[in-house]
Amino acid sequence: MAARAATVLRVLACRAPRDPSLAAWGRRLPALVHERLRQVQGLCCRLDLEGTPRGRPGEWLLAGRVAVVPERPSPAQTPRVLWQWWLVEAGAPAPVLERRLRFPPEALFASVERVAELTAQALGHAAPRPPACYPATGSFFALRDWLRAVDLDDGHTELEEEDRRRALEWLLLAVEADPGFGPARDALLISALRAHAQGLRREARRAVRLGSLLAPLDARLPYVLAELLALDARLEDAARAYRRCVSVDPEHHEARRKLERLQRRVGGGARDWP
Repeated sequence: MAARAATVLRVLACRAPRDPSLAAWGRRLPALVHERLRQVQGLCCRLDLEGTPRGRPGEWLLAGRVAVVPERPSPAQTPRVLWQWWLVEAGAPAPVLERRLRFPPEALFASVERVAELTAQALGHAAPRPPACYPATGSFFALRDWLRAVDLDDGHTELEEEDRRRALEWLLLAVEADPGFGPARDALLISALRAHAQGLRREARRAVRLGSLLAPLDARLPYVLAELLALDARLEDAARAYRRCVSVDPEHHEARRKLERLQRRVGGGARDWP
C-alpha cells in the first residue's frame, strides 16, 4: 500500500488592528498555532507571514483576523481578544472550517491549542498532544508587550541597535506587568543574550538586573546576569550575582560551583546583593 502523501498547510498572518502596539498579534498568533501544528505527524506545516491567500492546488491555507476590544484599555479594564479564523483549500470557493473566538487574555494559549486541534482534525490528522499546563497571565499589558517584543526580536533577523533596545524595554514592561508570566521572562533572557553578543553589553546587563528585581524568584535571571558580568571581567559583581542565584535556588549547583571559583579569585570580597 502506498504511503499517504503529507498534507501541506500554509499558516498565514491574520489581519490585525492598525494600532502599532497591537499589529504583532496578527503575526504572533499564527506563529503560535504553527508551533503546535508542526508536531502533527503527516502534516507539512509552513508559516508564511508575508504570503497571500492564494495557494497551489492541493494546498491548505489557515488565515484569519484578530482584534482587541477595546484597543486601548485602561489598567482597570479587561479587554477581550476577538479571533476569527478559517481553513480553506486553495482554489475552493468557501472554507471547510470557520470559527470565531472571543476570550480574555488568560485564555490565549488555550485558544491557540483549540485552533490547532480543530485544524488538525479537519485535515484528517490527530490533534497535537496538549501540554501539561498552559502559560497564563491575566494581564493584557504583559501579553501585548511580550507579543510585540518577540515579533520584533524573532531570532531570524539581525536587529538594529535601537530595535534591540526597544525589544528589551518591551520585555521589561511585560515582566513588570506580570512577573509570573514565564514566556516574558524567557524572552527577556534570550533577548538580553542576543543584545550582549551584539555589543550592547551595558543594556543587556541592565535588562537582566532589572528583570531579576521584578521577578526575584526566578534564579535564572541573577545567574545569567552573573554570566554576563563574568564575560565582561567584572568578577566581584559576577560573584554577587552568583550568590543571589544560590540564595534563590540553593540547589543551583552550577552557580554555587562558579561562585566558589570566583571567590577564590577575588578573595571573597564581593559585597552582598545588589
